Amino acid sequence: MIYGLFKNLTSSTLEIFFLFNNIFELQALLLRKLLTNIYHYVRIITQNALALYFLASKYNSFTSAIPRFFRRIR
Repeated sequence: MIYGLFKNLTSSTLEIFFLFNNIFELQALLLRKLLTNIYHYVRIITQNALALYFLASKYNSFTSAIPRFFRRIR
């Protein structure tokens, strides 16, 4: 009887351990996915910022680029 109680206790302890292990693996997976998404968003934002900087440096500034654009249309 004591052996059966000990066996049930150890098996339930192992089940709890594996349950927490699965939860931690899931959290690590979700964290990695979140960090990957953040990395991609930051990369896209920096690429857009570099493109805007290139456009702004091509002209003197955005304020002078807009009238030039409309002068070319007329």
